[in-house]
Amino acid sequence: MTDLVNTSTPLASNRLERVIDHPSQLNALSSLPGFRPIPRGRLRLAGSIFTHPKRVQWEKELNASYGACGCGASAKFMVVAIAIGLFYLAVQAFRAPEAFHWGRAIVWCVGFAIAAAALGKLAGLAGANRRLKTTVREIQRDWKVEPPKPHEISICG
Repeated sequence: MTDLVNTSTPLASNRLERVIDHPSQLNALSSLPGFRPIPRGRLRLAGSIFTHPKRVQWEKELNASYGACGCGASAKFMVVAIAIGLFYLAVQAFRAPEAFHWGRAIVWCVGFAIAAAALGKLAGLAGANRRLKTTVREIQRDWKVEPPKPHEISICG
């Protein structure tokens, strides 16, 4: 797909960059696990787009979406699930305290929070992939590629 270049310096961390020098290479990018190469590396736009005024902004957007893990959305979903679980525990404990089983209710609430966190992770990854594809379409719309020059046929003799 692209060249993987080591851009480390003695003072910098060991970072790999994925150099993209043609707009068709952007089609292979994905934020979803199983669809992205390992090592991923940082994305860098090169070629005829290098002098475009929005290149730096596009690189930031690409790298933010490409490197997303979905943890932020996962944490938000889990916090909401814990709040719902605590509300459920309080309502059930006050409604029928003699029939309330704390152990079973807590296990259900913890399971609900874990399921919500997993769902949040998937939602975060899907959102990052959607933002990545939107940025890719914007870049491809503005990235003008020069057509290949025809080869001249030389006649010897």
